[in-house]
Amino acid sequence: MVKKWQFVSNQVEDGAGKDEKTRKIVRKAAMKAFRKNQRLERTKNFIQENGDQPEPRTLDDAAGKEASRDFEQPGILVICQDLDSGDPSVNMQNSVGVLQPQNWLEFEVVTSFTWPQEIVSLDPFGSSPLGTCATWHELFMHFVYDIAPMIQPLGINNHLNPVNTQWARHAMSDPALFHGVLFHASVHVESYQGIPWSSTTLFHRGETIRLVGERLGDSNNFPSDETIAAVAWVASEGNITGVVDPGRIHYNALQKMLKIRGGMQSLGWNGALELLVTLGNIIWSMVAGTPPMIERPVVTGSEFPNIPPSLIHDGESTLTVVEFGEELMSLLHFMSELTIAQSALVHTPGVKAEEIIGFNKLSSAVEHRLLSIRVSPYRNSPKSQLEAAVYEVCRIAALLCSNCIFRDFSPKAVAVRALREGLMLAINEIETTPAADAQDFEEMLLWVYFIGGMLSTSAETEWFAGRVAKAMTILGFEDWPEVEQCLTRCLWTEKMQNRYCLAFWKEVKVCIDGVGNRGGVDIQL
Repeated sequence: MVKKWQFVSNQVEDGAGKDEKTRKIVRKAAMKAFRKNQRLERTKNFIQENGDQPEPRTLDDAAGKEASRDFEQPGILVICQDLDSGDPSVNMQNSVGVLQPQNWLEFEVVTSFTWPQEIVSLDPFGSSPLGTCATWHELFMHFVYDIAPMIQPLGINNHLNPVNTQWARHAMSDPALFHGVLFHASVHVESYQGIPWSSTTLFHRGETIRLVGERLGDSNNFPSDETIAAVAWVASEGNITGVVDPGRIHYNALQKMLKIRGGMQSLGWNGALELLVTLGNIIWSMVAGTPPMIERPVVTGSEFPNIPPSLIHDGESTLTVVEFGEELMSLLHFMSELTIAQSALVHTPGVKAEEIIGFNKLSSAVEHRLLSIRVSPYRNSPKSQLEAAVYEVCRIAALLCSNCIFRDFSPKAVAVRALREGLMLAINEIETTPAADAQDFEEMLLWVYFIGGMLSTSAETEWFAGRVAKAMTILGFEDWPEVEQCLTRCLWTEKMQNRYCLAFWKEVKVCIDGVGNRGGVDIQL
């Protein structure tokens, strides 16, 4: 309902308005504002003192109620600010999808959620913004011990993870960033539990947006590192929920903030903030299926030998079929080189946080480029159509690999699910291309099928396993050593030889053997 505005006289006589009706309107408005602030203050104090303490609901509990769940969706606040005018506003979006988490039931799941027990409290004296609220402590610990290692696994063992050394430390000193971090952690917990957003989640989101809005409302207030980081955490909610539209609004705001600041290279925290903004937008782009909205990481060429020129200089994103294939092969080769460097960093006791950030800048630059390039319209011939389709599935498979190599994402991660759906569509285009022979690309397709299969759902595993078995027959491969060599020629690393790989290879052997009785080489993890 549209608000009705009424002008009142600001002329006073002996300290009071001339008109009794005017004074009544003013008193009514003042009392209404007072009551509203009073309610907000009581809610805030209650959450701080008590927190949300419901019994954790598991995915198994949610399974029986998922189909019939019908709840009232509250409005969701999104930043909607014209940074040029400095006039902040808040836009209420009623979107069921924002509060409804993705359905994880097709995967094996842990049926209970427990907090890490090695630390009782990060702040036992309540001297930090965490205060004495148990829920806030639990969320912050979840961010430090679960989310940080997942999105950036390097440096975990020696406590040099930039997520902890920089982002968490700054969050403890900035209210907006603090609430942004807790919001992200709360969304992560509740999405994996299969429950709608709680009042705690909405509170932290609202506080983040309110504090950021107050800062941006001041035309003299330059967007600080902490403000940019807070918006980045709110923008990346779709990386967990799969709902990307609210994030698009926030990333538009981030684009303007970065423009005001002078680009990514102007950000502080010794490169950790650039890492945060870039990683968040790259994962969001994978979920959305669109090119990244944030500019590419700044790479000078001196960080690593043989860096592809397209990662150093701004190049064309729309390429011919031949250029697309050459660019893809160059990026795959560079990713293979990065996996060697990553292994060295993991086994180096004295690795520095700056080295970890530098490595992540290079890996993010590769992912940014893979997400940005597209093939131009090709000649109307089956061969060109097939070649373009094969390169496209390889591009998506490379992005799937990056989530396993450079992050610790599992098949149930939203980004992996979105990429897998795109992979299935691209494979379907290959198989429906008329009068085209894909045997020239059979090794590449074997790699694509294997990557898709080891990261697939149980319903899709047999589909991928059958295609791997068929490709092995065409190539004359009989067992795992030959398959492993083929995978290595494209992109493969020891880290990907995990339990998902082992389980999928068993399915492939069943397809090859018919009944699965023939002997063969098992994968050694």
